This record gives sequence, structure tokens and C-alpha cells, in this order.
Amino acid sequence: MGTEELGITNIKFALKAIIELGESLENALEDGKVSLAEAVSIAVDAVPDIIGVYQSASDLKAEYKDLSDAEGEELITYAAEELNLESDKVEEVIEKAFAVFVEINGLVAAIKGLKKVE
Repeated sequence: MGTEELGITNIKFALKAIIELGESLENALEDGKVSLAEAVSIAVDAVPDIIGVYQSASDLKAEYKDLSDAEGEELITYAAEELNLESDKVEEVIEKAFAVFVEINGLVAAIKGLKKVE
């Protein structure tokens, strides 16, 4: 897979932003609906992180392409530790989905490796 040269700082930042947004939405949905005030509050809180993720998009892509197995495992552990939802089942699904996201990078690298062999 990758070389660990670029690290995973930007990926962690984006992941943290997504987790915080998900947790905010879960809290807002405790009563089964999101009020206008809750939606505005969530949006205002998320804007700085969204801007940061947007501004680091090229770095995120480069980090993802350079992701090593060890970094992938670190990200999976980080996501599991940071994610704290009321529903353990939903949390488990999100953690597994993120693990798949990390594994896709390895699959893409393996496919690219096949092309170089031919």
C-alpha cells in the first residue's frame, strides 16, 4: 500500500469532523425530529470544519493514496475510539463502513500493482 510519508493528520481531522457532525445529528434527533434552531446550530458548528476539510481536499487525497497498512489500522482504531453514538448497532455499522473505506485503498493499490506487472 502506501509509504507513510505524508501521515494521516488531514484524514483524522476530516474523520473527527464527520464524527462530530454525526453525533450532533444524533443528539438533535433524540425527539425524532430536527428543529430549525437545532439545524442552524449544527450547521454553524460544522462550517469551520467543513471549510477546513474542503481546503485540505488535495492533501486528504494524497494522504489516502499514501495510506500504509499501519496507518489504516490506526485510523480504524481512532474512529472506533472517537465515535460515541447511543446506538451501538449504528456505531458498529459506521465503524465497519470506515474499515471498508480503508480496505478499498489496499484493493486499489493491489489492482494498480497488477497493471505494472503486465
